[in-house]
Amino acid sequence: INAEVLIGIGEEVIVTRPGIFGPLPKEITQRVFESFPYRRMAHSAEDLTSLVLQKMGIGSPDAHSDVSHGFMLEFKNCPQVDLEAVEREVKRIIENNIPISFHDEEHIRIGDELFPCTGPRIHVNNTGEIVGFHLLKEIQLDPIQSLFAIVGTVGREEKIKSG
Repeated sequence: INAEVLIGIGEEVIVTRPGIFGPLPKEITQRVFESFPYRRMAHSAEDLTSLVLQKMGIGSPDAHSDVSHGFMLEFKNCPQVDLEAVEREVKRIIENNIPISFHDEEHIRIGDELFPCTGPRIHVNNTGEIVGFHLLKEIQLDPIQSLFAIVGTVGREEKIKSG
């Protein structure tokens, strides 16, 4: 190995300085390849959730973040929304196996609908590829940033718990 620093980007960003005992580039590659399907599912589920929220009259989130196998949509003001209804609608869209495609550097297409996206190349091919989608049933407050978060996960069949 000649590298001073190894960087891997999948569901998480890995930055490490290799040494005699590792990590080896193939170890970083393996972690990235194993986690990347979850990143794609989570990103697609995040955009579907945003689309559903907008159709329910909730504005676009002020920020968004990643969590392990999931996402957070963050708002300055606590959104007044029935999260169970949001989850049901997102699951309905997932079940309909709607194509998701790159449109340009700032948009994707969900079926025939154009939707703004900050990562238009990081998506599943269709909504049916998203498995184990769930929303946390309580809006979470981030006390450090003073933002209210709607949290969703993918790839897990068990439901997430607040806490």
